[in-house]
Amino acid sequence: MTISSDDLFDVLESLSSLQRFAKKLTGDDHTFAFLTFPQQARQELNKGHLIFAAQQLLLDPEPVPDMALHMALLRYLYPCQGISPCVGRGLRSDLPQRLAAAGTFTPLQPVPAEHRAFALPPAQAIQPPPKTRAERIESLLALAAATGVVNPLDPAMAAAPEPQLAEA
Repeated sequence: MTISSDDLFDVLESLSSLQRFAKKLTGDDHTFAFLTFPQQARQELNKGHLIFAAQQLLLDPEPVPDMALHMALLRYLYPCQGISPCVGRGLRSDLPQRLAAAGTFTPLQPVPAEHRAFALPPAQAIQPPPKTRAERIESLLALAAATGVVNPLDPAMAAAPEPQLAEA
């Protein structure tokens, strides 16, 4: 099994013509896509695999928006680390079952939270910003007290002796 540049060209051209906002690819784009397509994937896959991956990409309700088409296809054929396909780990262990159900979308495993880019903190950890100047000063003073920073405006703290540096 191998993928030729013509195989990749045919699938990418068809896929880009079907996607609403996809750029039409030029000959140079196809050459570059083939040159940057992983060598291992070129040897392990055939045109049927690419067509299956293209079908899955079109059926996917949440495709990765900013991934190059030729790399996005690999997400449906290889295991992923975060959103990136890991070609070096070999084909998906469930690929035969996925290929058998080629007419329907088979969701990818959810990405664990620790691999998501820009994961948001839990809602309870997000505090609204202070609105007034007094609230901002209050929150800064509370932060300073919590971290042990001396407030030079507080007479009780200003009278505290300066820490002495040990002489070498």
